[in-house]
Amino acid sequence: LVDPTLSANLLAMLVVLGSVLLFTRLRPADLGLSCRGAGAALALGAATWACVQLTCFVAAADAERTLGPAWRDGNATWTIGSLLAQLVGNALYEEAFFRGFLLVQVALLFGATAAPVWRGLRWTWAIGVSQLVFAATHVPNRIAFQTHTTLGEWAGDMAGVFAAGVVFALIYVGFGNLWLAVVLHALLNRPTPLCVAGDIAPRTVVAGVTLLVTIAAAVRLWRRRRGSFGRGA
Repeated sequence: LVDPTLSANLLAMLVVLGSVLLFTRLRPADLGLSCRGAGAALALGAATWACVQLTCFVAAADAERTLGPAWRDGNATWTIGSLLAQLVGNALYEEAFFRGFLLVQVALLFGATAAPVWRGLRWTWAIGVSQLVFAATHVPNRIAFQTHTTLGEWAGDMAGVFAAGVVFALIYVGFGNLWLAVVLHALLNRPTPLCVAGDIAPRTVVAGVTLLVTIAAAVRLWRRRRGSFGRGA
């Protein structure tokens, strides 16, 4: 159940987030790590996971409607461990640091130092800057595993990571619920379908749910901004 991804990210949380909390005197809740909203996020995650299973079952041929290789022959523990490694490791760490901490701090810094005419765009700038950093931190991993050989592959991958960061940032800013981003992030990385999915990728289902949540978050932000203009803020 404890795989290298979990171990590495638990260490990162201990060192990096521990240092942040120690030297800035912030509380875990200031990084979005409060209990508020966790129940709703877990419910959404469970519903999304159920949709993955239903979609895969319907799309699969009769012969494929059995437990896939990831759940057979002693692999179930590894499969569950890989999802746990995302929920309480990789996704939790990345959301807490890049969205819960860095995004908010850049917005506060920009709001305090930028000219008044630009301060209304502080969250736009903060999302862009913080998620560029998020994308850049994935470069060593790609180099270590030699996953890309051409400039086009690098550009496409970094653009995808940046876009994912923007999506999770919008979800957090729109709903004020970091756990929504954590759960969807974890399922995008490890959707863990029970049966073979045929030609339909399980991540497509999770991506669809994430897109709907992102649109809802963007609508909330737009209404909030329009309301503030209406009050003359």
